[in-house]
Amino acid sequence: MDNDEGPNTGGMGVIAPNRFVTEDVFEKFKVEIMDKTLWGIQQENLDYKGFIYFGIMITKEGPYLLEYNVRFGDPEAQAILPLLRSDLVDIMLKTLEGRLDECKLEWIDGASCNVVLASKGYPLSPVLGDEISGLEGLKDVDLYISGVKLSNGKFYTNGGRVLSLTAVGDTLEAARDKVYREIKR
Repeated sequence: MDNDEGPNTGGMGVIAPNRFVTEDVFEKFKVEIMDKTLWGIQQENLDYKGFIYFGIMITKEGPYLLEYNVRFGDPEAQAILPLLRSDLVDIMLKTLEGRLDECKLEWIDGASCNVVLASKGYPLSPVLGDEISGLEGLKDVDLYISGVKLSNGKFYTNGGRVLSLTAVGDTLEAARDKVYREIKR
């Protein structure tokens, strides 16, 4: 459902950049969450090489840490990575080699919008086995397939969150328009 109605679900979409992350929110995140996390890793003498995904909620008091992940979050990565101009493989290799200081992250101007499509009944009791149509000829979007089963050349729902579409545009509105145009298919 829209407008934060209905039961709690997994991530159902992402916009990037997030317009709610102001300079003040970002500074509070760095000081109160990120710096403390990095300090803790150093205090534990961990030789950590990889990604840390901070799942945060932005409240009236500032950012609040919900979770850490050491993997790419599904819709989060699907929205953020298309904006990365730098070579992700190069970044990963330099991270493993301990040469991350040689990387300069460059981002494209613009915005992205990711929308997750779910099975009827999600999250309480998703309907499995419904045929999925309209995947041929998608334009200007990246398609990610998750809760899907391929049988006899046709796609069927096989989970709660089924498909995810991401588009990039000069503005968030342009990216959103591209995604919703293709969702209607």
